[in-house]
Amino acid sequence: MGEQYLIDQMVLHIGLYKKYQYKENEIGFYQNLEVLRALKGLNTQDAYMEDLGLTYRQAFNKAYKEVNPPSVTVPFMSFEDWRKQFSGEG
Repeated sequence: MGEQYLIDQMVLHIGLYKKYQYKENEIGFYQNLEVLRALKGLNTQDAYMEDLGLTYRQAFNKAYKEVNPPSVTVPFMSFEDWRKQFSGEG
């Protein structure tokens, strides 16, 4: 996993949390933040956030304010229909 992937996942989790308030999305945000910290080779969570002067909770709150929840609802499509549409077969 690359750094950008983890950041994208964090944005996704915070957006979904903002829209639905599911605890799983908040946990996902923190888990990705933890993996990102380990990827950077920092020993503690505080060391990762030190350059921004933020704690984990402050980082979550900042992201919560800055990220808009998803606003698009995609209608259900069966796998077979999806495959036909995106494979160029149909």
